Amino acid sequence: MKKRFLSLALAMILMACAFAGCEQKGQQASSVPTAAPTQQAGGEAAPEDKYAKELTITVARRGDSRAVEEDLFSPYVKEKFNIVFEITDINNNDFVTKMNLLLASGEAPDINLDQRPEFMLNEWIQAGYFRGYTQEEIKNLMPNYYAQYTEEEWKSIWPAISYFDGKSYYFPSRRASSIDMAWLYREDIFNKLNLKFPTTTDGLLEVMRTLKKETGKVPYVSANSGDVLWAFTGFLQVFGIPELAPRELSYVDPVSGEFVPYAFTTDTFRQHVIFMNKLYEEGLIWQEFATGTTDQVNAAISQGNHMIAWSYPSKIESELNRLSRNENPEASWVWAKDMPSSNPERATYFKANPYYNASGVGFSADASDEVIERFMAFMDWLHTDEGMVFRTYGIEGVTYRKEGNNYVFMDHMASPLKSEGKTLTNYGFVTPGRQHPNLNEYYYPYLTELEKTFFNRKGYYHFIPPVMAYTDEESSELADITTSLQQTAREYYAKFIMGHLDAEDDKEWENYVSTMKKLGLDRFCEIRTTVYERSNR
Repeated sequence: MKKRFLSLALAMILMACAFAGCEQKGQQASSVPTAAPTQQAGGEAAPEDKYAKELTITVARRGDSRAVEEDLFSPYVKEKFNIVFEITDINNNDFVTKMNLLLASGEAPDINLDQRPEFMLNEWIQAGYFRGYTQEEIKNLMPNYYAQYTEEEWKSIWPAISYFDGKSYYFPSRRASSIDMAWLYREDIFNKLNLKFPTTTDGLLEVMRTLKKETGKVPYVSANSGDVLWAFTGFLQVFGIPELAPRELSYVDPVSGEFVPYAFTTDTFRQHVIFMNKLYEEGLIWQEFATGTTDQVNAAISQGNHMIAWSYPSKIESELNRLSRNENPEASWVWAKDMPSSNPERATYFKANPYYNASGVGFSADASDEVIERFMAFMDWLHTDEGMVFRTYGIEGVTYRKEGNNYVFMDHMASPLKSEGKTLTNYGFVTPGRQHPNLNEYYYPYLTELEKTFFNRKGYYHFIPPVMAYTDEESSELADITTSLQQTAREYYAKFIMGHLDAEDDKEWENYVSTMKKLGLDRFCEIRTTVYERSNR
């Protein structure tokens, strides 16, 4: 009854467009199944009778609807694990809203493939919607999943992904690389205009002005209608704020060692906002940054806009060149060997990846034990070499072939080297898990160059997220405050950038900070600071 009350309450909150933390469920879901039959590292298959019963498992996937032309995924999984997946594709921008509706109405999928802390995870945990597991339980239930990280790595990973009760409610797989983002630019245009990629904000402003003047196009096109704080994360980093600040909220300055409990009311953030307003007023960034959709962004790029980007070099061939060449067949994107900084004498910042992906698998508290056991068996197998090959490349002879020790996509398949062709989603693939290491070795040799370019470079720093282990009371109190703070920060961020409010005006900025204080900013900072000091002694 309590859970259903929470569901109804959450639905009412959702309809009022003001999400808030729910009352703590009397006891967190933690029904621990017996160790699931898994594909062990040695490759020995689990006994067939373990999967004699066919199970239907419902799954929520964040992303556009898949255009499945020939389903090779379902029959393979059916034969190997006797699982029938019912998959719901949820648009990126609608994911949290639709998941809230599903959870509140008692129609939650058994598995959420895209559980993230910023997707109301604390509220969902408190409402009792998901199962939690201790580190030792996961080690026993999914040994191959567990083995993807070393014990030394787990020492920093588990405190970062676990809740106050010592359990984790989402299980991310290992990231494929230690660094995979950089500033990108249109080399063809830069060469034509004799421009060099800038290393300062003043230089960045002048380059963008030149691009605008000489091409008549918008130099930087980006949007995030779901959370506008994510629209310009590369520019946050330029000013010494972590690129992941919209998720982490707090950070440690890698130069001074100072703990900053809340990123979006600092003087540093104010300078960032003033700079972004200047870009907006001069038409140097896309005017629809707070409301634009992915399709609209892609359309703008296809019209010749967007000549500087903060993104993944892996998207150069698969996305940026493809879109830009709709307007100019000679368009050519490259990644920059430098990062711009607002104060290069003090520090220049780059983004180093955590060990784990942003999203992880979440297990519904309403799913049966046998469903969870079976999915864990599947998930654990995906972290064997055989499973990683399946998850990354598909079916041998159909979607990939072997060339020596390398796995190579077939000619009709899209790959990191070409955007044209079919993808695994066209064959029905929906898989969590870890990317096979050979993909980077064969297709992304530049990742090694990225590491050599930015790591251990004089004057270059990256942020390391601090361990933050909360108590039940701290999490509950922060959940309410955080929702209000972030909603208000988004509103003011957009207004400051668009010039509806003036961040350079002390009175208007102080009014923003005062509004945040009324919503609990001081208490938020007090709790976060206490947790940081306790967790990082």
